[in-house]
Amino acid sequence: MENEEKREGITIGEVFRIIKKHIWFVLGATLLFAAAAVLLIEFIINPMIATYSMDFHYVFPRQDSGSYPDGTPFFFQEIVTPDALKDARETNRDFEGIDVETMSRRGGIAIEAETFSVQEVEEYTGRYTVTVDASYFDNEGQAESFIRAVAEVPVRKMKEIAKGLSYTVAESTFNSAPFEERLRLLADLKESLLLVCGQWISCYSENYNVRITESDGKVSARRLRDYRDNVVVLYGESVQRELKNELEFGGYYFGDLEAYKEQLRKEYERNKKEIGAIDPSSDRWTELNTRNIQIDEWINASGTEGREPTLTEENIAAYAARLSAEFQKLNQQAEVLAGVTAAIYQNGTFARFYSEKVTSSGGIGLLLGAVCSLVLAFLVAGCLGYALEMRARKKAALQEETADGGDETENGGSLDSEDPETISEDVNEEE
Repeated sequence: MENEEKREGITIGEVFRIIKKHIWFVLGATLLFAAAAVLLIEFIINPMIATYSMDFHYVFPRQDSGSYPDGTPFFFQEIVTPDALKDARETNRDFEGIDVETMSRRGGIAIEAETFSVQEVEEYTGRYTVTVDASYFDNEGQAESFIRAVAEVPVRKMKEIAKGLSYTVAESTFNSAPFEERLRLLADLKESLLLVCGQWISCYSENYNVRITESDGKVSARRLRDYRDNVVVLYGESVQRELKNELEFGGYYFGDLEAYKEQLRKEYERNKKEIGAIDPSSDRWTELNTRNIQIDEWINASGTEGREPTLTEENIAAYAARLSAEFQKLNQQAEVLAGVTAAIYQNGTFARFYSEKVTSSGGIGLLLGAVCSLVLAFLVAGCLGYALEMRARKKAALQEETADGGDETENGGSLDSEDPETISEDVNEEE
């Protein structure tokens, strides 16, 4: 008996009936595959290809300076240097696992500065964008915290420099200078302190209050105008004139006093000889005579009885003490103004971000990935369900064919199952 095989085409309706038949298997497999795909995208694919970025700008007390408090230029590129990244990593124990060395070497972090054109010249707006590769971070939150820490590195540096800033003049330098230079140092110191006050007043206002901790530990809050006025009243013009006139009149000298006196006596005698040899109406005679009168006042070179010379150790010490007193008052205000500057930088320096969270780009969106994963997973699960159904049908058909073949053998018989004796009789008859 011949077996016939029937080959039938599978219609779309048949496919859907098969899927419907195995709907729970298809749905379960779809959800399982989709969940695995979403996890793969979120934790493996996106961290390898995505980037995080944040925009910010710096708020400095002196926005036009472009430098640190000590005058060191500020370049925005230093924000992402290897040393800066290491400093940022040390601010938080959660950053210990971040490989900043590899990040820096392979360009895993970058910074861009926003610019605008002014007469075909590019100028910076002060807005910066830091971008990092997501592969270096455990999650988005860690990347956000790290970018903030990176942006804070120049802020901390600026505050530290401001704390160490000093407007004072070294006392050893002042005391070792001749008296004329000491007067100049006092004038220059006062001028520099007034300049500091003027700069802060121009940045804020005269009524801007600054809280500082003074050398005695007291905390005070005063207006910038008050700090400036405290400098104005020191070493005023009248005091400057008085000290200058006293120096000229007394002839005070800083150094070997006896050697200087001997030098003046020799000058006095030379001038005296020249005075006697020239015309009293000449300018030279007037010049030499005026000089000898001055020397005589300083050391009593003429030996006039009852005249007290001005150039004495006692007078010099008293004059030096007056200069030192003025110096101490100005230096004290210099320390106060250093505290004012530090306080201004402490409260007026920070990085202001334009958003609270990082912006992710370059990765696969979670919603899009989930939808695509569901569709793909459904197709794969449907194909798998269809394949399993076809396999089951083929197996059933094979079993049915096997069963049908056995029945035909039993009912119809076959040549191999005939009785041997019958076969033998047939052969004899033919012979």
